Amino acid sequence: MAFYLYVCGIEGLKLDAANIFAVESNAPHAVQCFNISLLTQRHGHAIMLDTLKLIAEAKSNGEYTTGWPDWVEL
Repeated sequence: MAFYLYVCGIEGLKLDAANIFAVESNAPHAVQCFNISLLTQRHGHAIMLDTLKLIAEAKSNGEYTTGWPDWVEL
């Protein structure tokens, strides 16, 4: 959602709210509505910017990695 809100902002579209509507695919088609709070939007925006920076760095140096270790002991 953060990316969509970011792109809308770049395009000059001011959004007053961010909502998600989930509709069940089978009858009787239960519906759940979610309003994304401003706090959650800000948090998501910060994470998105960090992610875009990582993608730019990977593109620049040609190293695409998850940052995960090769092995993990369970």
